[in-house]
Amino acid sequence: MRISWRLLCAAVCVQGLVRLSLATLGFPATRRLFLRPKRIDVPGAEVDPHQQASIQRAVRKTAAVFYRRRPDCLPRAITMFYLLKHRGLEAHFCLGVRTNPFSAHAWVECAGQVLADSPGEVLPFRPITRLSSVIRSFPAPSCVT
Repeated sequence: MRISWRLLCAAVCVQGLVRLSLATLGFPATRRLFLRPKRIDVPGAEVDPHQQASIQRAVRKTAAVFYRRRPDCLPRAITMFYLLKHRGLEAHFCLGVRTNPFSAHAWVECAGQVLADSPGEVLPFRPITRLSSVIRSFPAPSCVT
């Protein structure tokens, strides 16, 4: 399956902006800009595996361009989370740590699957932050009196 040019361009732009934001503003500001949940007013649709796979391939391709020397999980995970969120897919941005040797890692989960990493890569890390891409705000049922 081919990746659309539109999605590939979005991945390049978002990943560039995320890297710039992390370098100039730091993680707290980048988190506010890119990891804020999207409020939805209707029940979520089923996860489209084709759309999820397209986003994953687009982010991997752009990451290969941006990170030729050293892969960086944080901008890649933020980019993937942002693109999934803006297509209405529920995803979870995860930050995890391990203690011996100390290391941190960022990844994205969607429909119970780890994206852009193998599940074995994230297994040694204990999640310390897990952010959802959506906040559901369903209308309350009306009261009949």
